[in-house]
Amino acid sequence: MVISPKVSLNLSVDILNDYLKSDNLHVELLIEDSSSDPEKALNALKKLHEKGVMVVIGPSTSEEAAAMVPYANENDMLLIAPSSTAVSLSLDDNLFRMVPDDKNQAESLALLMKRQNITEVLTVYMDDEYGSALNAGILEKGSDPAYGFRIVGSIPYDPKLSLHDTLVQEIEEAAAVLPKNTGAILLIGTESHAIGIFSTAGIESPISDYKWFLGDSIIREAGILNNNDAAEFDAKTRLEGVAFACEETLTLVP
Repeated sequence: MVISPKVSLNLSVDILNDYLKSDNLHVELLIEDSSSDPEKALNALKKLHEKGVMVVIGPSTSEEAAAMVPYANENDMLLIAPSSTAVSLSLDDNLFRMVPDDKNQAESLALLMKRQNITEVLTVYMDDEYGSALNAGILEKGSDPAYGFRIVGSIPYDPKLSLHDTLVQEIEEAAAVLPKNTGAILLIGTESHAIGIFSTAGIESPISDYKWFLGDSIIREAGILNNNDAAEFDAKTRLEGVAFACEETLTLVP
């Protein structure tokens, strides 16, 4: 079961206030919804600052973090980010991240592909702070003979993409050079984009004949399994990836 951040925060504040009760201290939780939009996230941060809030749990995405950090630095606010991982955010500032950055993810994905004897890889990535940086990390690994694979091409796409037909066509054309048994496609993006790509392509598409790997922002989500077409694509391509976790995680099988 996946617990939403809002539910987690509400549970946590009750526990924290119970702990602080003996010292006559009390924590109040204020929640602003950024919808994972950098501009909305910055506006939400400004609203919280106007209310006297100095510690903010968030943002979740690297794009939001990049938009919020300058304001947090200027106003001495602390940002505690549970899941923003872009390498470009590794700076001496007011952003404290609770997960490793994407140098670790790039290394893990490269080792995973090496272990499975992948020789050629096509990357498809969301063109934002997170996707571009992780893709660059994979390109670096692909240029190192120690990992045993090379990058045959990289396809960026707009983070706001809602229709995936053209992107699927691009992937099909670029993937034609991949060897069937040792070629792979790496998707770096969001769960909604993954569902859009997989359901649009379907299991009859030639790209369903290749092994697929996924970035951490997709691999731990279960939404793919709730879409029949995407789930069929998942099963045929044996989707696989890595994710940072402090707890033991279960493999999701359609």
